[in-house]
Amino acid sequence: MVTPTKTTVLGILFLLCSVFTTTLHAHRTVSPNEAPASLLIDSIFVELPSSIPSYSFSSISIGDYDNDGDQDIAIGGALDGDNDTFADSSAVDIYQNIDGVFTRLATDVFYGLHAGTVKWIDIDLDGDLDLLTCGQNYVDIFDYRLYVYRNNDGEFEESQLLSGAIFSSMNTGDYDLDGDLDLLLSGAIQSTGGASVVTRIYNNNAGILEDSGISLPGVQNGDAQFTDFNQDGFLDVLLMGTDDVGNYLLHYYQQTSTGFTLAQEMDGMYLGGMAIADYDNDGDQDFAIMGDDLNDDYAAFLYTFAGLQFGDPDTLVGIDNSSGYSPIDWGDYDNDGRRDLVMSGNDFDFEDRTFLYQNTEQGLMMVSEGLRDLGGKTALGFADFDGDNELDIVISGSFFTDDFDYLATVIVHENTVEVLNAPPTAPATIVAEFNTSLDTVNFEWAAGTDDTTPAAGLYYWLQVNRSSDGQLVADYPVYGTSWAIQLPADEYDWNVRSVDAADVFSLPQSGLVTVTSVETVTALKSWDVFPNPTQNWLSLAGDVSDILQIELFNSAGQLVRRERLFDRDVQVAHLPSGQYRLRILTRSGDQYFTTFVKN
Repeated sequence: MVTPTKTTVLGILFLLCSVFTTTLHAHRTVSPNEAPASLLIDSIFVELPSSIPSYSFSSISIGDYDNDGDQDIAIGGALDGDNDTFADSSAVDIYQNIDGVFTRLATDVFYGLHAGTVKWIDIDLDGDLDLLTCGQNYVDIFDYRLYVYRNNDGEFEESQLLSGAIFSSMNTGDYDLDGDLDLLLSGAIQSTGGASVVTRIYNNNAGILEDSGISLPGVQNGDAQFTDFNQDGFLDVLLMGTDDVGNYLLHYYQQTSTGFTLAQEMDGMYLGGMAIADYDNDGDQDFAIMGDDLNDDYAAFLYTFAGLQFGDPDTLVGIDNSSGYSPIDWGDYDNDGRRDLVMSGNDFDFEDRTFLYQNTEQGLMMVSEGLRDLGGKTALGFADFDGDNELDIVISGSFFTDDFDYLATVIVHENTVEVLNAPPTAPATIVAEFNTSLDTVNFEWAAGTDDTTPAAGLYYWLQVNRSSDGQLVADYPVYGTSWAIQLPADEYDWNVRSVDAADVFSLPQSGLVTVTSVETVTALKSWDVFPNPTQNWLSLAGDVSDILQIELFNSAGQLVRRERLFDRDVQVAHLPSGQYRLRILTRSGDQYFTTFVKN
């Protein structure tokens, strides 16, 4: 158990960066001493030789940045440059996967950051993964930064610098249904009044992140994630961590036409993380959570979604993570069609632990499969690094040596399970229909099939391209068999692929849809815009409660921005000087137009 005093001391030490680095069912708690032997005969995870240095205060993101068909690793953290067991420099690096061997990408573009988060995202929809990084650097540990690095055929360049956060999380999703991925960020920031905490949603506007102004409680040492829990076609938010007055939160926010509404408050947690997946293959998303509970005890729980809210949780063996990076993940490591759970951190005896739960017909069972026990500021993830349709595991964390030095390490565990996993089948039928009132394309498809994962447990990957030039419009996962995107008039090619519990993709099923927007110009009645001309902000006068979204067109008639409207203010500081046309769409289907000048 961590006392409040000890927690406070740890937080200060982390901030100054001077520290070194069974069957579960019916709410039963399994102690580590009770952990049963694996259901499989032998341990199946084998540690691979690695040239990845030892990162502490680390974060990991996994993705195929070079489009060669295998998974690469981005990692941010602190390094021990003088080998005295104390971290003294900050780094952000990419390790390219070449035939299962990880080699650091030779570049000096990335500004070193630790105690934050790294995240792959195709922010500019050019078909390759760009990189978001946030955190602090030893050069000035009170200067928190958030960088956007664009990937240009494997060469990275800095494209945006924003104020960043530590003890943070970053998650992406298309919350505004415009086809590109937006950013959900939580963490501790530096502000004019001193240290504070935030949870921010950044709109992705043509590859540029802009603060949406949406209000959610700020948290640090926790996690914030997008997903459509209630399957209404809008991404919701799940939020955990500690707020700026020390309260522990676990909140579920539903997105509605008027914004994000608190739908459920659960027992708060912090110093940990969450992992979302359909663990029971019933077609909706559940989540596992680990960290410190309201009593400052190390805890872990499994929440299942039941209709409109989450039910009472099942209890897992508790460990905490000392931060909110990425210490927990779901993946079907044994290829039986059920998602298993891995998490890493420290138990109530301050022992370093890696817990693997096998998902069986009786529930989650703790097993031992050869994973290294690591603790401290852990980061991990499931991924198929060698392309054999078996999920491997990478873990970054710390351990005590025989000399009682606490050292960091990064370990890739190869999965050697001898269970074949065939790719799922693509959806048999697909349909795309255009809704003229909102310029919305509704994509629907029939469920695919798989040799082990039930149809309800599959998810899907949607990709939409503009037919004329092949420009990507959307490229991301969808949990369910339908999605909607608001698109301007044009012709689009699209495809959807089934994905099983082990993240194996089917072949695509392709289609074509034509968007024929008919704009009816109506006199602007009760609305006006001010100031006009303007420099930074454009405000809509009058009653804006009926406005659904706005669109901005430049003098050439090109759409430069589309967003849902949650208040009367629209940020235009990023736009070049010139005359613009504003289109307003209401929930009743009416359309209004006006013009303004940007100085």
